[in-house]
Amino acid sequence: MSASPAPGRAALPLSPVPARGGSPWWCSAACGPSDWDLFFGGDEDETDPQRERREAEAIVICHRCPVRVPCLDEALSHPAQHGVAGGLTEDERKGLRHALLKRRQRAEAAA
Repeated sequence: MSASPAPGRAALPLSPVPARGGSPWWCSAACGPSDWDLFFGGDEDETDPQRERREAEAIVICHRCPVRVPCLDEALSHPAQHGVAGGLTEDERKGLRHALLKRRQRAEAAA
């Protein structure tokens, strides 16, 4: 289940793992609903240089976020997500997901 911010936008997860104080982890996130366009793109006519600047700005916010790890974990568990999450772009998360899968396969083969 998810909370939808707007049609066509990524949804915040309804994670069963609460953050400090019993609130869901994303309640402590450095980003927020006012940042949707920064993290997930707001203009379908966005050029590559504009996207790269926007993503870099979002990543700066992620790097100071107290819940970056659970955010990245959530983003890695839902491959369909786009935009910046957990301090990584969609392409970076795809690469990390692939590397983690390869590592797991090597570990299973060695066992």
